[in-house]
Amino acid sequence: MDSNGSYAVSNVIVRQSPQLGPTGAVTQTTVVSFMVGEHGPFSLTWPGPAPAPSDVVAAITAQVERIRALATGIDQLNRTA
Repeated sequence: MDSNGSYAVSNVIVRQSPQLGPTGAVTQTTVVSFMVGEHGPFSLTWPGPAPAPSDVVAAITAQVERIRALATGIDQLNRTA
């Protein structure tokens, strides 16, 4: 969250990245990195080619919700301290 309380997603980058599997074979993964307000970068990884855009949006949305929940918990903790 930035100083204005924003959870805006920015700097979304989608790239292919080779990974070594357990047998030493190289496989391709898709890595999506992004910022949430001033926090990040965060990265999400999928095996194989790029996932559907709706899957990427859903995964980023879930990450933003986790960050919101964490910020809320920390605010509550700080109010009781």
